[in-house]
Amino acid sequence: MNLHNQKHKRIYLPRWKRRGFTPTRRQAVNEIVQRYKKGFWYANVWYEGVRLRDCLNTDDRREAQRRLADLYNQIERGEYQQAKETFEDRAKQYNPVSLKGIYKGQPSKDKQRTLDYHLLPRFKGKTVIQVEEELGGWVDEMSKANPDSTCKKIFQVMTELGFEFTKVEGLEGKSFDRDQILTEEDVLRVIKDHAMPQYKTLCLVAAYSGLRLKNVAELRKKDVNLRSGWLKVNQSKTGKVVEVPITATLRAVFSKIPSPLRPDDLFFPNVNTKAIATQVTRAFNRAGIPWASFHHFRHFTACHLLDHGHSVEEIRDYLEHKLIETTLIYARVKRENLKKLGESLDTDWTLTAIRKIDAL
Repeated sequence: MNLHNQKHKRIYLPRWKRRGFTPTRRQAVNEIVQRYKKGFWYANVWYEGVRLRDCLNTDDRREAQRRLADLYNQIERGEYQQAKETFEDRAKQYNPVSLKGIYKGQPSKDKQRTLDYHLLPRFKGKTVIQVEEELGGWVDEMSKANPDSTCKKIFQVMTELGFEFTKVEGLEGKSFDRDQILTEEDVLRVIKDHAMPQYKTLCLVAAYSGLRLKNVAELRKKDVNLRSGWLKVNQSKTGKVVEVPITATLRAVFSKIPSPLRPDDLFFPNVNTKAIATQVTRAFNRAGIPWASFHHFRHFTACHLLDHGHSVEEIRDYLEHKLIETTLIYARVKRENLKKLGESLDTDWTLTAIRKIDAL
């Protein structure tokens, strides 16, 4: 019985006692573990809240202990944590929020998409130090492959992730040719002949109000006051209150919407803005206008107002642009109107001056 107890007791003794190790030796064995395939020692310990499981790249125990001590010093200086931090670690801690507009301070789906589709596939599995070493080449790569507007979005997310680099401009963005102007005939033809029936009224409101797609899709009964003749909404992009006069055309469009509606009821319930944008782009393609999209209804509004004698300043206020340079992108003068402007220079005085020049 005693022998059995002793044998049982011997089996469950700690390994360091069974092998005759001293406590100091036992502590060293707990901190490093030898793996027998190559005989290398591996760190196997927690130190100041950091888990060490690194290969020490030696089969000599004393050398392994010295290298482990070096790792302890790196942890105390913060160098080890930085060397081990991966791009995914930063991505998990990243909280993408909007910095401007009506959604300021709220989660930004646009930034999250930029992280998921542009940055994670490129830097997945790399440490922060490796990413920083590649930043210069990556910036050049992005600037040569993407328009400037896309580069700015991607660079903004990288900056918010804590990476510092010199930003450069991307490719020149999509520009509009002077002849890419939608006439009222074009707009009505696209909506009537090519747009899906459930989207026709929504497209007409956008074309004759100059509002963005999201604003039109979120229009409620209380936003449209047919008695006062004003439509009032919060801009989805800037958060500013926009007031649009309700013209006779707009009034006729709203009269097509089934009523009665309660004040908080949507004019266009259960619509998907992404689906609408895609379908309208296809409608323009079918109509032989491949360069146009839903947002060009807003361009049409600006060009239509300019063509009817309104100043650029008035159109800027109507569209609620912050900069008049933005309005100049939307409001483009027709080529035939430019020709008329040139003809206006041919006054009696200029004709007299030409005869005097010819007489010299």
